[in-house]
Amino acid sequence: MEESWQERILSASGSPDVFLREKKLRFIGEGITDITPLAHCREVRELILSANELESIEALRDCRQLKQLNLTKNPLSDLRPLGYGYIPAGFHA
Repeated sequence: MEESWQERILSASGSPDVFLREKKLRFIGEGITDITPLAHCREVRELILSANELESIEALRDCRQLKQLNLTKNPLSDLRPLGYGYIPAGFHA
C-alpha cells in the first residue's frame, strides 16, 4: 500500500482495523488518484472524495452499504462500477 494511504488511514481512524469499519470517510482535495484501499471498507455509508483526481471508482464496486457518495470535481465519466447506468439520487457530480 502506498505510504500516502497509510498516512490517510492513520489520520482518519488511528488504526487499519478501525478504518475498515468506518461508516463515514472524507478525503477532500488530497490529490487522490487511486482508491483501491477503499475496496476493503465494506461498511462505509458516507464517502466524500470531492476535489481529487479520480478517473475510476471500480474499487467501490463491493461497498454495498454506501448511501451517500460525493465525487464532485473529479474527472470521472463512468458510474457503471457502482451498477448505475444513470445518475442516482444522492450522487453529487
